[in-house]
Amino acid sequence: MSKSYWNDFNKKTLFSPILYYTESGLYTINANERLKNKIDIEPYNCISSKVTIGFSKIIDTTDFYMKVSYYDSDSTALEYKNTLGMFSDVNLTEKFIPDVKDTEEWMSMVIHEMFHQYQRSFKEFRKKQQSSQKDFDRDTLDYLYKNKDWFNKAVKKENRILLEVLDLNDNDSIKKYLSDYLTTKEQRISKVRNEERLEISDLENSLSKSEGTARYIEYCVKLTLKEEPSNKTLSQVDIKYQTNRFENYELEQDNWMYNLGGGYYYSIGFNLTRVLEKLKIDYQKDIFSKNKPFDLYLSEYIK
Repeated sequence: MSKSYWNDFNKKTLFSPILYYTESGLYTINANERLKNKIDIEPYNCISSKVTIGFSKIIDTTDFYMKVSYYDSDSTALEYKNTLGMFSDVNLTEKFIPDVKDTEEWMSMVIHEMFHQYQRSFKEFRKKQQSSQKDFDRDTLDYLYKNKDWFNKAVKKENRILLEVLDLNDNDSIKKYLSDYLTTKEQRISKVRNEERLEISDLENSLSKSEGTARYIEYCVKLTLKEEPSNKTLSQVDIKYQTNRFENYELEQDNWMYNLGGGYYYSIGFNLTRVLEKLKIDYQKDIFSKNKPFDLYLSEYIK
């Protein structure tokens, strides 16, 4: 998948350790010394030479895990100064999210999170992500979207513009719409700054980039599964594997990806990523390594 849609994501098998929660225990993948110092891990036989798998008798079926986590304050946490991918297996996931009934849907969610591990492998991105959440976090953006009507309307307008751009082919019209998008966004950010005394631009840019590109990768997983033949071997050993699960997949089936819902920066970022792809802008080479915001690519394009 990564070779076709984000080649650099393919440069490593994993970018940090993974914890895999099951009803029988906890599996670790590529555990590092920080993790080994916190939990007892027994070696687990694995035919793959690319990863090291271990097993711990820790059982946690009461919490749902589908995240990449890092703490720099709670020294007792497993993820203290250690970026970890933490995933409930497909059976546990279905208990918390009944709509997730098969391995393929679950896998798209996991790879979304694994892309966050890839993002955090870049120092400049990691630094800005942490500093942008120093004074407040995404809950503040969610509050503004839900409780400030003018903020909500502006975000909806911005998303409509991006969706329009994705349907346009005339370059002059595209540039006009993109200019309108940048102006509308800047006016909204400025009003927050003046009326709410908050500077949200860094946090919003970081979240739309982080979550939007990860959602794009989640979408690409489904496109890949649509294009590739079913895995007969997997279907014989995994009862949750559904043959040809995404054979007839179209993005409209997942309209939550591009329509606004919980966490507007997910959809805005997803649509921005698709706009950059549509315009064939070579953004993947430095969006994380140089931590360039989406808006900079758009501004350069419309000059």
